[in-house]
Formats: sequence, C-alpha cells, structure tokens
Amino acid sequence: MSDPTVTFLRNFNRWRRGEDDRQPPSGLRVGKAIDDACDKIERLEHELREARRIANEMSESNEVLLADLHYTRHDLKEALNKR
Repeated sequence: MSDPTVTFLRNFNRWRRGEDDRQPPSGLRVGKAIDDACDKIERLEHELREARRIANEMSESNEVLLADLHYTRHDLKEALNKR
C-alpha cells in the first residue's frame, strides 16, 4: 500500500511531464504534499540515526562480552591445569 503523499507526488510528476492530461492540482495542495514528504524524510533520517546509534552500542557491548568470555575461558583453563 502506497503512502498517499507519495501517490499524490508521483501523479503530480506524471502530470508535470505531460504524461497525464488531468487538470493540474492546486499549488497549495502540491506545497502541502512537499512539506509532508519533507517531514517524513526528516523523521526517517532521525530514526536511522537512532538505529545506527543503538547498533553501535550493541556492537561495543558485544566486544566487551567477547573479551570477558575470552578471559573467563583463559581463567578456567588455568584453574583446570592447576588440578
């Protein structure tokens, strides 16, 4: 299902290129669709930055956990060798 703003702007662009012979949409409606599209782009950019930040934090946490696991395995090996 396509977003109504995307559908409107695609139809407007078809009209602008001369591929559609319908009446042109009002400038006010085009302006509102452009503003809506810009708002959605900005929101998606914010969500992408947040997702990247979370992924980076998770990656750093995984590195710490792997290092802890390495040292724990090393300590267990030493303890077993002392027996």
